Amino acid sequence: MSIKTNDRLVILLCSDTHESVENVNLLVSYCKQNSINPDYIFCLGDIMNISTGSQGDESIYNQKLLELKNILTSLESISPNLIYLPGNHDFLKLFNIEDCPKITENSINLHLKSHIIKDDLLLVGIGGSICSLSTDEEFYHAYKNIDKNNIEWKGYPYIDNMESPNYDKSDEMFKNDLEKIDSYVNEHKGKVLVLSHNGPFISNTANQYEEKIIYSGSPSLNEFLIKYENKILAHVHGHTHEAQGMGKVHNVKVFNPGALLLKRFGLLSLVKNIESNYIWKIEKYEQINLID
Repeated sequence: MSIKTNDRLVILLCSDTHESVENVNLLVSYCKQNSINPDYIFCLGDIMNISTGSQGDESIYNQKLLELKNILTSLESISPNLIYLPGNHDFLKLFNIEDCPKITENSINLHLKSHIIKDDLLLVGIGGSICSLSTDEEFYHAYKNIDKNNIEWKGYPYIDNMESPNYDKSDEMFKNDLEKIDSYVNEHKGKVLVLSHNGPFISNTANQYEEKIIYSGSPSLNEFLIKYENKILAHVHGHTHEAQGMGKVHNVKVFNPGALLLKRFGLLSLVKNIESNYIWKIEKYEQINLID
């Protein structure tokens, strides 16, 4: 049976631009050359490259605001339906849900918000990151056994102390914000897409393998995904540059497109038709590396 246009959604996933205007332009050109016309773009954080501790600096915000606007405008040339999140290297102002600046006419900052994009398909989002841990060992479900003093990357804005951050407090702060989007998911009758910058703990999409293993995911996010696994169609995140691809937390599929800084992005296709009992399903996911 042929699929009607309005029963299908194609979503371009990108993350961690880190001010690489060159790679944003490369993505725009690639989409034009390959006739990629997504219905939506999800930009999952770290659009800018502000050093940790400087995100609230007003002078940096004023200096770089036009650059942020230009990046979002370029992405909107691929699709005007742009949903984005702030990451741990983005402006503090983007986390202000009461008075967040409108950067472009079309783009929507989804941090701690919900948004219906198609029929009964709900988006919820949370930006920023907690602290990340490094270890020589593989930990799967036993995150409580990790030495939480080995902080590799400082989180933002989920950090209690810039000089000596506490991992548990960092994740507790993140959990408190997760609770602000809990009711959106709980009350929604259809399927949900969860967007975040930070990934879930133990998902391979949030583990980076360098000299040590860096665990950049949130245990609280794991719990949230498991709690609503019957409602969540997929979870998409960024933050962990080199862990692109697909993972799972229980029955929830997790996707990380990788860093656009490294010329990586993804295409997520969703379908709802008679064959899926008119319930949104994942049709396919494509991981794509840009070529100069």
